[in-house]
Formats: sequence, C-alpha cells, structure tokens
Amino acid sequence: VLMTLQPVLVTLSQNEQGKLDYSPVSSTLLSEAAKIGISAGLLQWSGQRPLVRVDCKEALQYAVPAFIYFVNNNLVFIILIYVNATTFQLLSQLKTVFTGLLFRIFLSRKLTMVQYIAIWQLACGTATSHIPKCLSGDLSAEGEGSSMFGL
Repeated sequence: VLMTLQPVLVTLSQNEQGKLDYSPVSSTLLSEAAKIGISAGLLQWSGQRPLVRVDCKEALQYAVPAFIYFVNNNLVFIILIYVNATTFQLLSQLKTVFTGLLFRIFLSRKLTMVQYIAIWQLACGTATSHIPKCLSGDLSAEGEGSSMFGL
C-alpha cells in the first residue's frame, strides 16, 4: 500500500511550482521508520518473541540491496517532478517486465506460459496507455515535461 501511494502523495504534496517544501530524504527516512514501527507493533501484538542475533556478515549482505532501495526511493521524488503519478505507476510496471526477462536470461530459469503471458500483458498495457497521448500529439505529462524522462 505504501509503495502504491507514494507517487500520488508526492504529487499531491508539491507546491505550485512543482517543487517540494520538504526534504525527500527525510520523508523516505520517516516512511521507513513508520514501517519499522508498524512491524514491531505487529510482532509485539502476535505474542511471538523470536531470538534475535546480529551477524555482521549477514548484515553486510543486506547492505547492497538496502542501498539500491534507498536510491530508488529517493529517485521517485526526482522523477515525479517530470512525469505525473499515473505515468510513473505505468512505467513502474516495466520493472516487473525487465525482472522477468533478466530472470530468464541471466539465471537461465524457465518461465511458464502463464508468466510469459503476464509479462506480455504488462508490456502491452504500458505501451497502449500512451496511445491517446501519441494520437493527440500531446506527449508531455500534463505539460510538465517529457513522459519519457522517467525511463
């Protein structure tokens, strides 16, 4: 839910000039702190008390994906200056298409026919969402800039 709402909330929080009146980094930090708080609350509510052990080697293995996640979350703010929230959500679906294809190419994993059809549908849905804009000649995202900048 939070990942889906982020582009909409960022767009709604922009001022008249399309700028943000707050620090995107602090916003990302607060949203992550809220996720930790919600998770800790749910764990407390469940009544489970797992034994927690911190292993430095394992923590470092999570550091690279965490850094990529951090960069991705902060890029959302920059991208939404140039494209509207709807276009951003549609383009975000292409991550699933590329992940599926890279999964097949680099990991040599077989995809089922249903998975290929799902990838094809996502790609076609994203492509056809821009047909009305292309036919009308309005390729900008509500006059804010090129909708292709977010790629």
